[in-house]
Amino acid sequence: MRRLLLLSIFWSMASLSFGQTIIEKKSIVNFSVRGAKGTITGLKGEVKFDPKNLGNSSFDVTLDVNTLNTNIKKRDKHLMKKPYFAQESYPVLTFKSKSIEKQEDKYLTKGNLTIKGISLAVEIPFDVVKKGEELILTGEMSIDRKDYHIGKKVGKVLIGREVVATITCVLKK
Repeated sequence: MRRLLLLSIFWSMASLSFGQTIIEKKSIVNFSVRGAKGTITGLKGEVKFDPKNLGNSSFDVTLDVNTLNTNIKKRDKHLMKKPYFAQESYPVLTFKSKSIEKQEDKYLTKGNLTIKGISLAVEIPFDVVKKGEELILTGEMSIDRKDYHIGKKVGKVLIGREVVATITCVLKK
């Protein structure tokens, strides 16, 4: 689940500083954790991305927890409650970058991911592809869901701790 959150945050960070906006319908975070997989949408915020001026580039985005979808409605409803996402108290996941840098043929953003009021430093490596008038940013990250107090002790339940998230943020000028 943490990965999903992180991917959601990454999408939020993907709008460009040249007047580009996040295309919500095309942006998505896919996540997987042992025992579950799904998506989160609802990426919003401000993204300023200029590959020629990374010092002035930034991500300040949110993901709507209510858009979490594992294709099992009963489970999705359960995940909105404590001890999982506690949606009534924490309706969004946020990512705010501190830096963006070029690394060989990829980029790397470092910043804070906030889930359930807990902010932790994360790194998200990502690729950038231009397709017509759209800019597609795709990255992958992983988090430990327990670091964000998502879920309770595993016990006999076969849900993993490591959440892997693939973030796809589509931007338009």
